Amino acid sequence: MHPPAARERRLVVDVGGGSTELVTGTGWTTREAHSTPMGCIRFTERFFPGARISRKRYERARDAAMLELRPFAARLRAPGIDRVLGSSGTMRAIGDIVEARGDAARGTITRRGVDALIEKVCDADTLADIDVEGLADERRPVLPGGLAIVDAVMRTFDLGSIDVADGALREGLLMELVGRLESDDVRDDTIAAFRARHGIDAAHARRVRATAEALFDAVASDWDLGDVELRRWLGWAAELHELGLSVSRSGVARHGAYLVANADAPGFSRDELEAVATLVRTHRGRLDRDMFEPTRRGSRRALKRLAVLLRIAVALHADRAAVTAIPSARAARRAVELTVPREWIASRSLVAADLAAHAAQIQRIGLELEIRTAEG
Repeated sequence: MHPPAARERRLVVDVGGGSTELVTGTGWTTREAHSTPMGCIRFTERFFPGARISRKRYERARDAAMLELRPFAARLRAPGIDRVLGSSGTMRAIGDIVEARGDAARGTITRRGVDALIEKVCDADTLADIDVEGLADERRPVLPGGLAIVDAVMRTFDLGSIDVADGALREGLLMELVGRLESDDVRDDTIAAFRARHGIDAAHARRVRATAEALFDAVASDWDLGDVELRRWLGWAAELHELGLSVSRSGVARHGAYLVANADAPGFSRDELEAVATLVRTHRGRLDRDMFEPTRRGSRRALKRLAVLLRIAVALHADRAAVTAIPSARAARRAVELTVPREWIASRSLVAADLAAHAAQIQRIGLELEIRTAEG
C-alpha cells in the first residue's frame, strides 16, 4: 500500500469481530483514535438471535451502531475528510459483493452498493437464506452485523464511498496506515506532551519506566507477557504514574487514571487508554480484583501482572533516587521473587516500607511478592 499523501486527511475504519476502530490522520500524523464495542460477530449475535433476519432487526442494529459513533463523530469530522479507508474481513467481504453485483469498481464500497445489499439481506428470513453473488461462505454468519456497522459509518460521516484497504490490520493497531511502522511511534510523542503539560518530573518518570521495563524483561517469559504492546503499556503507565499530582496530593492514582482515560491522546485507541489508566489507577493504594477489566490485547491476568511490576518499580524509586543496579527478579505462576542487595535496602527505609506495603496489597489480587536479600 502506498504511503498517504503528505496533506491527505484520512479516516480509517476497521470493523473487527468484537469492536470497531476509527482513526483520523493527516500524512504521517495521527490525529485521533477511537475503539467502539461493536463488531460483526457481536452485533450479529446481539441483534439477529437464532440466525433470524428481519428489516426491524437490521434497523435496530444499524441504529445501535450510530449511537456508538455519535459521541465522537463530530470531532472526527471536524478537520474534514479527503479519503476513507476500510480495513478487515468485513470491509473486504462487502467490497467483493458490491463488485460482483456491478455496483462498484474493485476495491470500493459505494452507498448504492450497500443499499442494494441491505435489501438482499433483509429479504432473507435466516442467515442461511442470504443469497448474494460474491459472498464467501465463511462471511455469511456475520454479514448482517458487519453490514449494519458499515451502513452506520457511511450514514454518520455522510460517505458516498469507502476504499477497501489491502489486508487486515493487526488487532486494533490502525496507526499502521498512518505511519506507525514507518516512523517513530506517535504514542510516545503523545505521552511526552502529556507529561510536560501536567508538570510531571521527567527524570523521575524515565527512571521508573526504565526499572519497570527491566523487571518486565526479567519475568516476561515466566509470566507469559510476550506481547510487545504490554511492555509499552507498562512503560507509558510508569511515565504517567504521578499524573494525579497535578490535581491533588490525595487520591493521586484515582485522579491520574481519570485524566488518562479521558485524555485527547493522538495515536491511542480507547482500549490502550483504558489499559494505561488501569495501571495508573492500581500503582498504589488498595487493590481489588474487580479493578482489572480485560481489553482486546490484554487479559485481566496480564494487567494484574503489569500492575505488580509497576508497583515494584515505583517502590524501588520511593526515595526518588536512581537505582544503579536493578534488583534481580524472577516469576512463578502466581508470584514474583525480588532479590535486593542487603546493604542497599538497609539504607533505604522508605523503599523497604513501600515494598512491604505493596506485598500485602498484591495478595488481594491473588498474587505474591516475595522479597529476598543477598550480599552484593
